[in-house]
Amino acid sequence: YPGHNKAEFWEFFFPGIYGSWQQWARDPASRPVPDDITQTAPYTDAITGKLIVSFFHPLWTRDHTG
Repeated sequence: YPGHNKAEFWEFFFPGIYGSWQQWARDPASRPVPDDITQTAPYTDAITGKLIVSFFHPLWTRDHTG
């Protein structure tokens, strides 16, 4: 993807995901579902050219502040 080497990884490839995790850490009630797993909308994989989705689970510090 053009420009990816000059951009912040999470915001370039998965806009809004990292920010939503930070919001969940500050305010757990803001999560849309009672689970930390996040799924992307379908997108075309840069390597294979196939339509895929990604699933992420954030790793928290013990006190959930980061």
